[in-house]
Amino acid sequence: MTRLIVAYNHRHVRRIAVFTRKLRPLTAAVVLGVAAVSACSAPGQAEQPAEGFPSEIRIGVPLDTSGPVGPVVEIGLSEREGIRVAAEEINESGLLGDSKIVLTESDTAANRDEAVKAVTQYVDKGVHGIVGFTLTPSFAAAAPVAQRTKIPVVAVGLSGGGVEETGDLAFRTYPNVATTVYPPADVTFAKDFGAKTAGLIYASDNDSSVAINKARKEALEKAGVKVVENVAIGSQDTELRAALTKLKGASPDLVVASTTPGQVPAFASQAAEVGLDSRMITVDGTQTPATLKAAGTELQCAVFQAVWSDISTKGNNEHFLKEFDKRSEREPDTFAAASYDGLWVLARAMKDADSTQSGKVRDALLKIKDHQGALGTYDYTQGTGAPTLSGEPMIIDGGKAKAYESGQSCTA
Repeated sequence: MTRLIVAYNHRHVRRIAVFTRKLRPLTAAVVLGVAAVSACSAPGQAEQPAEGFPSEIRIGVPLDTSGPVGPVVEIGLSEREGIRVAAEEINESGLLGDSKIVLTESDTAANRDEAVKAVTQYVDKGVHGIVGFTLTPSFAAAAPVAQRTKIPVVAVGLSGGGVEETGDLAFRTYPNVATTVYPPADVTFAKDFGAKTAGLIYASDNDSSVAINKARKEALEKAGVKVVENVAIGSQDTELRAALTKLKGASPDLVVASTTPGQVPAFASQAAEVGLDSRMITVDGTQTPATLKAAGTELQCAVFQAVWSDISTKGNNEHFLKEFDKRSEREPDTFAAASYDGLWVLARAMKDADSTQSGKVRDALLKIKDHQGALGTYDYTQGTGAPTLSGEPMIIDGGKAKAYESGQSCTA
């Protein structure tokens, strides 16, 4: 567990060769700061200092920054970077007056027990909030501990259900893609491609993946697309050839992958190895630099619905890109954006509540309706702990993620 307080240089977080664009170090006074005027505050605006806070506002940051699946580690590192950038910016802005956000980082290593251990330690340390969680199983195991001990949690990397259902102190930045994001997009893609049949692959030991796969299957079948195969794998499997060979045997027009984002490179490369040449619909996160590099050319023409992209002009994304470029050596991605927003909405709620008391912070979060974040405009006023965010269709072409337009052609 790492406690970040004053200043640090984290050039060492850069782990793979794909992150070569930036050479500037991120040196941060880890304490939060961003600005916002009145109820419509957002990063980058001027603001009056807040009152009534402790000198240090302690935030627990449980993320998977090591573990058995390399791409998952890269996701965790991106999430950590997004939180660090937000903390640095918020602290400099004076959003919380003279109070500074102090991050207590924990590597949960894609392990439920480690996640529970981290949150238990946060309870002992008296943190004022938790921003993090890379994988759903870790959240499901550990978040109830925070709920019982009255610590507000903002989950940043979880794409399935089960977050806000944990309790009234559980919130999320990343939307539940099984509802308004993937299913309608899958139907549109299927119609564009003239697909009559589909094969599905999902992680059966991951509740999020199971729910997403179920929703996608139902949407496709309702649209008249016959699901000819539905193959289960493990969420940490990297050997997928047997499952992909089974899919190939069903000869689907489409293969819809509800794997974890970290499995996308193995899915794409091994699909090519076994000769599975069906059109691919993958998951958000496919566009990350680490995934594109690891998959090489095998993701060519893959499509997906993205909650975030670096070409989006929604919300405060242009400001996020500018700040991330200024403060970090890593390439920005979906996970950095979602985690950046996570710390921001929590800080915004504390500012609005003029308190770190959990009930007041919860009530302030539920009143947020126009916070401009990297993923778009946040609205929590429906009372569920989930924002009303959608996404936009993307396609991988020439090793890059680009905006997809209906009827667009692509040469594999």
